[in-house]
Amino acid sequence: MESKDTTFYPLIVLFFALGLIIGYVIHKPETIEKVEYINNTIEKIVVATPAQALISSPTITSTPLPDFTVKSYYDPSKDRPSHTIELVNWRATPDELRVRPGESVLIKISDYTLQSSLTLILNSSHEENLGTSGARMIIFNNKGQYSFEAIIRSPDPSILPRTYAKGIITVS
Repeated sequence: MESKDTTFYPLIVLFFALGLIIGYVIHKPETIEKVEYINNTIEKIVVATPAQALISSPTITSTPLPDFTVKSYYDPSKDRPSHTIELVNWRATPDELRVRPGESVLIKISDYTLQSSLTLILNSSHEENLGTSGARMIIFNNKGQYSFEAIIRSPDPSILPRTYAKGIITVS
């Protein structure tokens, strides 16, 4: 009987462990992901199954919005900006502006005697050509200070661009 006992009990333990492993693999808990839009941000919510809920709580991750969005085509009949900055007489009017997150600012050229096209540089990261009479609407999403500058580029690459106007937009 001793030989039977020495093989019987280890086999019971082995089959029990194998059953646990195969049972876990077959009935693996799943996670369900839902995407919800809350306050214009994308919230990714991971919902755990009941077995996993005992182990950990659901996590919420959000995709950050860009600091600002530039609308390349401004339509005066549809678009209603919160504030306006005019580029006229070699300066920006006003050159300092305070807005809230989500508000829009229209930067437009009001100098009709302008002979060269202006390039708008926003926060040293976004650059766009306004031409001689263009406008851009910018929607600010996050708090911070954003600098803008309108420059006139020379066709000759050896000549440095001239600053036409510059200013600061504070989002708070």
